Amino acid sequence: MKPGRRLAGITISGVSPYRTLPITDFYAYNGYLKTQQWRLFAEDGSYLSAYRSGENLSQFGGLEPSANSRMGDHWVGDLLLEADLETEAGEGTVVLQLIRAGVRYQCGIDLTSGKATLQILDGDEERSFSGDDGESTRSPFGQTSVRAGQRFRVRFSNYDNELLLWINNDAIVFDGPTTYNSLDYRTHQQDRPYWSADDPLDAAPLAIGVSGVGATMHHARVLRDKYYIAVPKMLRASDPFNDYMRQQGVDNSPRNVQRILSTPQLWDSTTLWGARRQQDYKLEADQYFPLGDNSPESADARGWTGAHFVPRDLLVGKAVFVFWPHPWYSPLPYTPNFRRMKLIH
Repeated sequence: MKPGRRLAGITISGVSPYRTLPITDFYAYNGYLKTQQWRLFAEDGSYLSAYRSGENLSQFGGLEPSANSRMGDHWVGDLLLEADLETEAGEGTVVLQLIRAGVRYQCGIDLTSGKATLQILDGDEERSFSGDDGESTRSPFGQTSVRAGQRFRVRFSNYDNELLLWINNDAIVFDGPTTYNSLDYRTHQQDRPYWSADDPLDAAPLAIGVSGVGATMHHARVLRDKYYIAVPKMLRASDPFNDYMRQQGVDNSPRNVQRILSTPQLWDSTTLWGARRQQDYKLEADQYFPLGDNSPESADARGWTGAHFVPRDLLVGKAVFVFWPHPWYSPLPYTPNFRRMKLIH
C-alpha cells in the first residue's frame, strides 16, 4: 500500500506492529453471545424474531461472550497469504514473508525478470530445503510472469513443511525441492510462537514488502490450516477441551491460556508449550480415521470410545439418501429439516 494512504480513517504509518496477537484455531461460528433471557420477549410475550435474524441486537444490551464460546486456545503456524498487488513501472522487488516458530519463510520476486526465490531464514542462518530423494538445496528459484507496472494476484503458503507459490492462480514450479524438515532446527517443544522486544515475529507472522517502486494493495486475505486438538481418550466433562496437560504443573484453564497467548512477553517463560499433549491412534489396513472440519466441536474419531476408526467396507458404496441435514431450532430445538431429506439419484 502506498505510504500515507488512508484506510478506515487511519494511516498505515500509525499502526503499531507490536499491538498484535498470534493466529489461533478460533472459529467464528464457535463463538456465542449471551444476554438476559427476559429480553428475548416483547411486552406482549411474543418472541422477538429480530434476535434470531441478527437485527437490532442493541435492543438487548449487555451482550457478552458465553461460557460455551471457544476462543481459540492453540497457536497455528501453518499460514497462507493472498494479495492483489499493483506495482508501478521501474526496477524493484516484492517480498512475501510467513513466520513460523520465529523462522522467516520468504519468497522474493524480482520485478524486472520475474524470478521468484525462496529462502528459510532462522536468525542469521539460512536453512536448507530437502526433497524425498535426499536432495538438499538453498534458495530454489522459479520463473513467474510478474513484471513491474502490472497488477497480479499472488498466493504464498507454508503448510505441512512445504512452501508453495501461485501467481494469478497458476502454481509456480521451482528448480529444486520446496519442502523442508522443521525438526532439523526446531524440536517439538520449540515449535511454538516467538516474540522479542525488537521484533514481534509470530505475533505478526505475515508481511508483504515492495522496494524500488510504488505499489498498491487492492485486496489481502489470510488463511490458516486446520488444527486438530489432541483429545485425551478419557476426557472428563470438567476438563478444558485443549491440548495442555494439567498434570505438568500447568494451569490449562481457558482464561489462563488466553492470558498467555495474548501476552507475547510470556511466551519464552511459560511452561504451556511443554505441556502440549500428543495422542496416538493405531490403525490397521483398510481402517480410516475420520476428522471433522471443526476440530473444537467435531465429535469425530478422536473422541470415540472403543474403536477409533471406520472400516473400509462401511465407506465404499453408493450414497442413496440424505437422512439428517442441519436441523432447525424452532418451533422446537432440533426440529428435523424434512424438506432437505431426499433420495440421492
